[in-house]
Amino acid sequence: LELVGSSWRAIVCVAFIEGGWTLGYLSLALVSWLLPDAFNLQILVAVGFLPFAPLLLLLTESPKWLLATGRVQECKDAIKKIMKFNHIEKEIIIHEEKDETSSKANFLDLFRTPMIRRNTIVISLAWFALGTLYFGLSLHMPEFKANKSWETRHTGDR
Repeated sequence: LELVGSSWRAIVCVAFIEGGWTLGYLSLALVSWLLPDAFNLQILVAVGFLPFAPLLLLLTESPKWLLATGRVQECKDAIKKIMKFNHIEKEIIIHEEKDETSSKANFLDLFRTPMIRRNTIVISLAWFALGTLYFGLSLHMPEFKANKSWETRHTGDR
């Protein structure tokens, strides 16, 4: 997402990232209905990634991450590769600023300021609640006496 302009970020996130996840999750019900054998279903899901595996060779490490970790030359190389792919020719200038006050972050930093503390607590509670709900529904789904395709459509794990 960091390589997409700010005006396109929401569209790319919803359409490609979340949309792909949702489409895959919903199509699993149809696939599980067509392949009721769990072994064949697992093979299909695992092998379904193989046509996209070569795309991993086109990905570069995040330039922001490389810069933040002090790997400036690798950052420049990644930006050059991205610019070459997009047919852009410009000089890359990176101003290196040493932050003498920075230190390693630790777990307690999540609770130091009020806003980050609130966000940490809210996100942790949300993940705990959703995880517990999902686990509980998945665990007790056979007690609903529904058919397998209905279970898969609503839980994604049967």
